[in-house]
Amino acid sequence: MAVWLEAEVRQVKPRMILCLGATAAQSFLGPGFRINLSRGQVFETPWAQAWMATFHPAALLRMPDERARAQARLHFEEDVRRAAETLRALA
Repeated sequence: MAVWLEAEVRQVKPRMILCLGATAAQSFLGPGFRINLSRGQVFETPWAQAWMATFHPAALLRMPDERARAQARLHFEEDVRRAAETLRALA
């Protein structure tokens, strides 16, 4: 993880981190992270009690295939709801 990102997380001390997009997720977990395989899964990490990644909203808008875009949007909405539920459970 980048030094600046680690410093920010240490300062903020989040209960949960929600990464929007593969690039953000790979900043934490490395280049092997695949958004299509692990999006929506909640992990416990050294940085927060809960960590999750989902699609970046801009990526949804750029998807040329309408059916794929609709499916990805449903996954995104489901992931955000799961993140909110997880955060409430941590309170």
